[in-house]
Amino acid sequence: MPTWHNVNLAQGFREPSQYGVLAADPALRAATYRIYDTVMGTYGQFAGGGFAGDENCRPHFGDPRQGFETCGFVEYMHSFELLTRMTGDPVWADRCEDIAFNSLPAAFDPEQKGTHYVTSANSVQLDDVAKTDGQFQNRFAMQAYMPGVHNYRCCPHNYGMGWPYFAEELWLATFDAGLCASMYAASTVKAKVGKDATNVTITADTTYPFDENVQFKVAPDKAVSFPLYLRVPRWCAAAPELRVNGSRLTLPAAKTPGYIRVERVWQAGDTVQLRLPMRVATRTWRSNHSSVSVDRGPLTYSLEIQENWRRSGGSDAWPEYEVIAGSAWNYGLDGGTITSRRRTPSGSDPFTREGVPLELRARARRIPNWRVDRQNVVRTLQDGPVASAEKAETVSLIPMGAARLRITSFPVIGHGPDAHQWILPPNTSASHVWQGDTTEALCDGVEPSGSGDQSIPRFTWWDHQGTTEWVQYEFDKPLQAASAAVYWFDDTGAGACRVPVSWRLLYIDGTAWKPVQNPSGYGVARDTYNKVTFTPVTATAFRVEVQLAGGFSGGILEWRMNP
Repeated sequence: MPTWHNVNLAQGFREPSQYGVLAADPALRAATYRIYDTVMGTYGQFAGGGFAGDENCRPHFGDPRQGFETCGFVEYMHSFELLTRMTGDPVWADRCEDIAFNSLPAAFDPEQKGTHYVTSANSVQLDDVAKTDGQFQNRFAMQAYMPGVHNYRCCPHNYGMGWPYFAEELWLATFDAGLCASMYAASTVKAKVGKDATNVTITADTTYPFDENVQFKVAPDKAVSFPLYLRVPRWCAAAPELRVNGSRLTLPAAKTPGYIRVERVWQAGDTVQLRLPMRVATRTWRSNHSSVSVDRGPLTYSLEIQENWRRSGGSDAWPEYEVIAGSAWNYGLDGGTITSRRRTPSGSDPFTREGVPLELRARARRIPNWRVDRQNVVRTLQDGPVASAEKAETVSLIPMGAARLRITSFPVIGHGPDAHQWILPPNTSASHVWQGDTTEALCDGVEPSGSGDQSIPRFTWWDHQGTTEWVQYEFDKPLQAASAAVYWFDDTGAGACRVPVSWRLLYIDGTAWKPVQNPSGYGVARDTYNKVTFTPVTATAFRVEVQLAGGFSGGILEWRMNP
């Protein structure tokens, strides 16, 4: 891997293939494909074409709530565009369209006067508040829409090039003096084609990706023979249709993604009509809790959430906005047929809730225990299928790129014995927590490989040393518990955290903290869960109180409360 920093990786993964053009070594081209597969297989297990890199990719942070920098989207697209040229492989153009249509639009406010630092596939509040519980790697506020030149300073020269790069890469010259419609949008290209480099103008008329038809008008200066290549995307499961001057051509069976090649003597006034059949389909992300996303053609669809835009700063010319959810968002899909229907847009921008020309309708049920955390970040997914006793509803899905607030990776509702209850984690707090650590790690279910495991989220009291400290759980409903288990963090040989000298478990009784009765013993062993049993007690809050060793701090990787 060249790096795990998201923007550098979006650029650097293409380096072997790019150098391979000069070195003529096929292993270098293969390396770029392999790096891409590794990144996406590990951190790209949700829709939208990007990956979980809200600064660097981090082990165990692959949930669709994790973000991707706006300039990361642009650089990933740019790499895809260059790789399309270098390899001739249409899969890279597919991947470029995926980001361009599904992720890039929502990275900007509708006027494109503001951006935010990260865009996520699942995101239900965009506010100007720092997230300090380890949800993202950076601890500064980075989700409100602001002029990037003032607020998100690292990349303003970069992310403004997303659409210009995309526009200039729509059409490519080919090795045999022809032209290739590499990606689809309303556009005009002027080029030299054929053996004698005849000037030709081709105009593409389409509302793709919202529609499956693209019409081309060919206007050469004189009759000229040249090949015209038209990309067939990977999502096009049914055979495409092609007509030249109204006559349908018989096309050979083609793999997808691939190209249709039409070579003929082209005359001024010739027309080409391409139809790429679009259908509604779902993708299941097995390694992300078997969540699903919904596609129609190149567009992925997200839950339509009421967006309440709130001016939070800036000037009238360059306003800053927060976006707050005004409707329920915690839905799982509940099977049944997903249908599409046209909408009458009330705005001219199809990448806004008001301007979308098409919506999908799906059956869904709410999952009450799926909530935001205490800093209004959507909580991570849990294993599906998920049980829900809520009534079935019909919800609207709109194109992901038009949804600034969105749920795109949906849990699946289950009705049988294999349906999982969605666990509502307790509220967590501590006497002190080190910057970069989080109390959320205490109950995230990520199993340590040992007390020194630094690859997983953790909680520590660093840089407090030799002090008495505490960490606690608060539950929405009283919890009856008869045992607890703590897995201590101890980075002997690498840092200054050690298992504590001693500890005890307390529970809240009214307003007073009391120790549990008849504890079996408070272990401080490394590399294992230290279990304590006690007389059963019912309470709304429990606390682990520790005495840190002199000259050392300490921490916890997992803490379980059990019946």
